[in-house]
Amino acid sequence: MKNLLQPVKRSIGSILVGGFALLAFVLLGSVQVSAQNYVPAAQADQILKDEINTMYAQLLNETPGSPNYNLYFSKVNYWAAIRNVLEQNPNVGDAITVSVSSMCYPSNTADCQNLPKADMQIVINDTKILLTQ
Repeated sequence: MKNLLQPVKRSIGSILVGGFALLAFVLLGSVQVSAQNYVPAAQADQILKDEINTMYAQLLNETPGSPNYNLYFSKVNYWAAIRNVLEQNPNVGDAITVSVSSMCYPSNTADCQNLPKADMQIVINDTKILLTQ
């Protein structure tokens, strides 16, 4: 009988350890989500307006097609899109997410080209930092 219970004890132990790990993961995830505290929409709009003006001035000093030009152009497009979304929906977090598709750089084609994912993440992270209280 004792030998029959050994696998059951091991299974229960594994389930408990896995359950605690899952609980810790969920709790840490909820802390990270709740830590994202954005400024009010009106303040976000003003911050982005000022940043667009600054970035546009830098954009004029760059060579079209260079990495910096593409990055600055993408930020200007993205931030302008966020401002447009904020006019309809004052939720800053939603505006940041919804506007990601506006992040592109000019090319010889009629359409904008997507930034590489690593560059897109940099722009998103920079934006979150700008708009976090």
